[in-house]
Amino acid sequence: MARGDAVIANSNYTAALIERLYPEARERLAVIPRGTDLRAFSPGRVDRSRVAKLRQAWGVAPNERIVLTAARLTGWKGQRVLIEAAARLREQGFEDIRYILAGDAQGRDGYVKELDALIARHNLKGVVSRVGHCADMPAALLAAEVVAVPSTEPEAFGRSAVEAQAMGALVAADERTGWRVPPNDPQALAEALQTALNLGASARDDIARRARVHVEKHFSLQQMKDRTLQVYLSLLHT
Repeated sequence: MARGDAVIANSNYTAALIERLYPEARERLAVIPRGTDLRAFSPGRVDRSRVAKLRQAWGVAPNERIVLTAARLTGWKGQRVLIEAAARLREQGFEDIRYILAGDAQGRDGYVKELDALIARHNLKGVVSRVGHCADMPAALLAAEVVAVPSTEPEAFGRSAVEAQAMGALVAADERTGWRVPPNDPQALAEALQTALNLGASARDDIARRARVHVEKHFSLQQMKDRTLQVYLSLLHT
């Protein structure tokens, strides 16, 4: 990073980290967020049968709404925080919600046992479910009433939040297209989820439209490719 003629960071967070560690690279630094394929992640392109197939595979009843966290199973992704938030919402009478933890354990058997024990301790078996790897994320995001991104440490780039916004899902992470909450705070997450789950249809539609426009403006795959090519072409003229 210190020696490159150009340095590309995938987010403002990554850029700030590079500037702190390699201040000499500041003038050669370009921020180009990771792009999302807006053709694949488009509500109109997902057949509803794909959503129904996932709901059936996950054992979600027709009357149940889904709160989805899609991330590999590791402590800093915040699955424990979501479970604690689910327990609080359950105590407040939210009975029609299923909390889906989609993602591979990648050999973290100890963490999986910890999650299962936490689910059992809060009597959330059948309410919070680990479903493993999901191969159809557009359908999963469309199935979700709310997508939670409860990471307890900074993300270099939060792809799941962007993909969820592209699909028009409410996100418990971003303030204009959802809700931003302090990390590692189950009560704050529970309150944000409660607000999202209580929204009426028109308010949900407004947020979904803003979310899609936000992603189209800042995080498209085409934009990422174009801006990356611009960086490379600029080196030819120096």
